[in-house]
Parts: sequence; C-alpha cells; structure tokens
Amino acid sequence: MKVKLPLDIFNEEFAEGVRRGGYVHNMFAHHGLRCLVTQIDFPWALRVDMSKADEDGDFRLSQLEFPPDVTPMETNRGRQIGDFLLARVKRIRG
Repeated sequence: MKVKLPLDIFNEEFAEGVRRGGYVHNMFAHHGLRCLVTQIDFPWALRVDMSKADEDGDFRLSQLEFPPDVTPMETNRGRQIGDFLLARVKRIRG
C-alpha cells in the first residue's frame, strides 16, 4: 500500500543550531514522505531524531531508520531517490 507518512521530529533541543536559538524546519510537514508499506500494522509517523543530525543541523534520508516493511518510494516523476533533506535546523534572522 502506498502512503504518505508524516515525520515525527524529536530531540530538537540536542541539535547545536537549536541550542543557539534556531528552530527545526520539517521539509515534509505538509505532505508527508511517500512510502510503500507491506504490512497492515504500520507506524503512523516516521521518527526523526534530531540529536543524530550532522554538524550543520541537517537530517537526511540515509539517517532515518525505517521500521520493518516500510520503504521510501521514488519521487513523483519516477526518479531514483537520492539522499535528500528531511529536516534542517534554521537560524532565526534578526
């Protein structure tokens, strides 16, 4: 079954940029991440642990631990999935 799973972002306070006053921007907040699910009992969200973000505050697809029987799908245009951004720490301007 094809579903769009939202990202459940947690541990934001451990990301360096957030400690300096920034915030976490969820790249899939409105539409969710397209996934193929092969079990009827699947998670309702994918967990993104921002304490595992890289030193720039980026969390990419390769860092996400997918539950069993959940696989990310290719993009809408049929292109291969790259290691794209799921969440990023952004600084507040001003």
